[in-house]
Amino acid sequence: MVITKQNIKEILHCRDVYAQKMIDFANGDQEKLKKLIDDKLKEKEERSAIVEY
Repeated sequence: MVITKQNIKEILHCRDVYAQKMIDFANGDQEKLKKLIDDKLKEKEERSAIVEY
């Protein structure tokens, strides 16, 4: 399955530019793109929200 910009936007809830940069970074390697998406999902789960006082 080919991962598209729309797929990335839906999975990560991000903008077009961010999704395109991920595709560019993977340089056509679908496995690298899958790993990058997985890494970003994990990072999103672990990162705490910014709290202003």
